[in-house]
Amino acid sequence: LKGGQVVNVITREIYKADIAIKHKYILLVGDCKDLIGPETTVIDVTGKYLSPGFIDSHMHFESSMLTITEFSRLSIPSGTTTLVADPHEIGNALGPVGMKAMADEIDNVPSNVYLVVPSLTPDCPDLETAGYDTSSKDMEDLLNYKNIIGIGELQGFSNAKHVYRNTPEIITDLLASTIYAKSKNMVVDGNAPELFGKELAAHIIAAAGKCSCHETTTKEEAVEKLRQGVYLFMREGSTQKNMAECIRAVTEEKMDSRRCILATDDMVAA
Repeated sequence: LKGGQVVNVITREIYKADIAIKHKYILLVGDCKDLIGPETTVIDVTGKYLSPGFIDSHMHFESSMLTITEFSRLSIPSGTTTLVADPHEIGNALGPVGMKAMADEIDNVPSNVYLVVPSLTPDCPDLETAGYDTSSKDMEDLLNYKNIIGIGELQGFSNAKHVYRNTPEIITDLLASTIYAKSKNMVVDGNAPELFGKELAAHIIAAAGKCSCHETTTKEEAVEKLRQGVYLFMREGSTQKNMAECIRAVTEEKMDSRRCILATDDMVAA
């Protein structure tokens, strides 16, 4: 790739450089003229920006009404090369069978796709019904299955006070799931809308001590979560657009941006 403007996300610079590629490997970023041979394909990208592929840190394929295959076909040309998906909806309907079917489909797409599975379905046991009741009993099976890297959003403990007072057994079950995930060095996503102080601390504990949150809608929430070590997934999807508000924690309060991450959550195909 010759003559493009490289977006360096390590040093926060943009500068002119060539990129030499062989098969799936980047050999050199810089002056690549010595690597051009008689069989080299040279693509002039003068005036274009070259950046690493976008990682969507939290999304749901089911919200798009598309399979993984069709979603990847549309997302790769726009620069999204990695997707971290929560199969919560198919988990509600079909349980581990459906989630494993999605994990199997990943083997057929060229993009990088990883699943973080729900540890609880439905979100509010005894108040709603689902096709399958997922709990800690399913975690050993799911978290040892291919293409699954951890536990998805802990929706079952978003209303911390209510759950603690009325169904404390949910917390015990979530802890069993998240501690098992952490014992395998796997990720756990949080779900902490409008949680501050003790309630946010309780949610972090339920996530086994470290989590993310994609439900932040105000600068005040963003500041609180960053101070507590939560990975701030700034949601900018089809239905919820919170990035402009979340980023104020960085632009106005001068907070470190290293735990600020982009996510879409829900995207429609149109």
